[in-house]
Amino acid sequence: HLKKPSTAFKYPTPVNMTAPLEMLPLSGFLTYFASEASGLTLHVINVNYQKIGDAFHREDADLTIAAIVESHESHHSCTHLYRDHFVTLFNAQSFGYTESSSLDRYLSFRNLLVSPRGYAHGLTERMLSEMGASRKIISTLQRFSTLPFVIRGTPFLCNVPSVVARYLKSNFDLSSAPLPFESPEFDVAINWHKSIERDNAFRE
Repeated sequence: HLKKPSTAFKYPTPVNMTAPLEMLPLSGFLTYFASEASGLTLHVINVNYQKIGDAFHREDADLTIAAIVESHESHHSCTHLYRDHFVTLFNAQSFGYTESSSLDRYLSFRNLLVSPRGYAHGLTERMLSEMGASRKIISTLQRFSTLPFVIRGTPFLCNVPSVVARYLKSNFDLSSAPLPFESPEFDVAINWHKSIERDNAFRE
């Protein structure tokens, strides 16, 4: 809850979001603040979910909305929003991948990986490694907003959060399927440094 945000903040308030979340809750987030906090300016920037602590230490952000895959640091506060998992996104019109494709079929295709920092190793690799398997990463992309245009023109797969898949399917005529193995799960949460709880703007 924000108390008198029009006077509590004199400068743009940094809010960090991971790439897929920019596409989904941001419109509702901004609509809420436009009606409830007309004097507040938000500065939305991208964040590496593995470096949330660094963003706070550098004072790049007052709060973040991001996927949490490991325990957050003790000097951060956290409110969980929902739990999600991955599904495979693809263009069913261009090649023969289907919702019932097997693990061998999945591994025979090259994959795209959305990675803000360009890491060619995601949560899926941990699961596949435990199974003694690996997938072929053809390219990394920095942002999910680029992904649907690439998927529509290539015979590649990409694992995405299920909430992102629903959005991309309905807006870009793409298809999705459950992973042919147990999907990693992760929490999406709002995080903030405990020090800002002393700020009147963040009090009830």
